[in-house]
Amino acid sequence: MTFRDEGSGLDAGATSPAGRATGAKHGEELASARVLGYDVPRALCSPEVERDAILSSAGFLHAPWERVLEVQGPDAASFLHVLLTQHVKGVAVGGTVRAALANRKGHLEADLTLHRADELRFLLRLPSIAKERVGSVLESHRILEDVSFRWLHEDPDAFLVVGPEASRIASLVVPNAESAGAALVMSVDEIGHGDALVTFERSRREEVEAQLREHGATPIGWDAFDRRRIERGRAWFGIDADEERLVPEPGFDDRIHYDKGCYLGQEPLARLHFRGTPNWELVRLRGTTHREPTPGASLQDGENERVGWLTSVSHTEDGSVALGYLHRRFRESGADFVSTPDGVRFIWERLVDSDA
Repeated sequence: MTFRDEGSGLDAGATSPAGRATGAKHGEELASARVLGYDVPRALCSPEVERDAILSSAGFLHAPWERVLEVQGPDAASFLHVLLTQHVKGVAVGGTVRAALANRKGHLEADLTLHRADELRFLLRLPSIAKERVGSVLESHRILEDVSFRWLHEDPDAFLVVGPEASRIASLVVPNAESAGAALVMSVDEIGHGDALVTFERSRREEVEAQLREHGATPIGWDAFDRRRIERGRAWFGIDADEERLVPEPGFDDRIHYDKGCYLGQEPLARLHFRGTPNWELVRLRGTTHREPTPGASLQDGENERVGWLTSVSHTEDGSVALGYLHRRFRESGADFVSTPDGVRFIWERLVDSDA
């Protein structure tokens, strides 16, 4: 059985292996990964130190792709409520939820984190690759509503702080950095509950980084972060999902409030949820060899027929862990294994049934 991926639209090279870094001596250039249009170091410390920080304390990753949009005004809540998939009116002041912006066919326009700062003010966190799209949709739907939009920071930069101590450490940075650069801390759920996004003007990067180090956070590279992201099954827009995917397919069902009123994409998403099953579903895959196929590689069944494709791959002590899409008919076939054309074998598991 052969299935067409209907176009993933992903840059397969965005997370493909390009020489694993384990740190560098003074004067040497660290190997970098191309992530959402930006080059970030693959590693800043040893893999063991970085992973221990993520699992036991806190690590911080340079994340220059992060953007925050302020939506403010008497009509802000109702305006966002009829556009986004989440129940915006039900978010309490100080609350943070995951949401999505869909088009009328139920396909992703952007994956968002929404924070309600006060009754009239919301913050939307999104990747820079979705900035123009989100801004255009919001502007085109503003007619008589009393609502305004503003991108925070003229020259934005950011750190993602992850790990059990992330929230506490990030909260300590704001009082020191705010007076010299209006740093913002937002709660996010990247590789665990309690992670934090710290955004600021680029000119203040060294100051914010110094504060994070002083309070006990360890700088980490993309490889350590990406491995844990994949292990936790956290799809990223621009890496594991794009505008070709229906909102639930990358595991974004928690972004949708199916009982609220009208919003962009409601009819096809409600029909899929209550009456059907997505043709494509993002799953976690575990390989038992140390060979790492490139994201974008096809996935085949036991008869060498294409049944999906990879989106993210990371090395582990036992082999590899990956994310990829599998077609509904294969998922329902009862088969446990898939492989790439060059023979890398994976056992797959649904994200909704497991947690690493």
